[in-house]
Amino acid sequence: MEMLKSPTPSSLALTLLLGLLLGSATTRYLSPSIVITEDDDEVDDDDSDYDSDTTPIPPSTDPTQWGIKNAPYKMVFAVNKSLKMGPGKIAAQCCHAAVGCYKRTLKSAPSAVRYERQKTSERDNSRT
Repeated sequence: MEMLKSPTPSSLALTLLLGLLLGSATTRYLSPSIVITEDDDEVDDDDSDYDSDTTPIPPSTDPTQWGIKNAPYKMVFAVNKSLKMGPGKIAAQCCHAAVGCYKRTLKSAPSAVRYERQKTSERDNSRT
């Protein structure tokens, strides 16, 4: 019983190490593996980012071949009705989440945002 009151530094270190090992093993086992493919155009030229002559390659129909850059994306919002928010507050929170997701995507997968910009600019150019 006395050991529970004041643990020794070695037992604290052992417990911490065991927790880290179990946590990393569990995370690796439970998380899905993501295949990241190397692109030939790793050089980032500002002029070539939005060229109209480069069309994006559609992703493979086999989901196991998708990488983080060419997987289809979907944004889903879940609203907890027990928080008693009105429709305006819910819309504002969803907008904040969408802008945050956009900013994070700009940093982590800018090619996904570039693809969306190309599609939008093609649509805008077809109207004129």
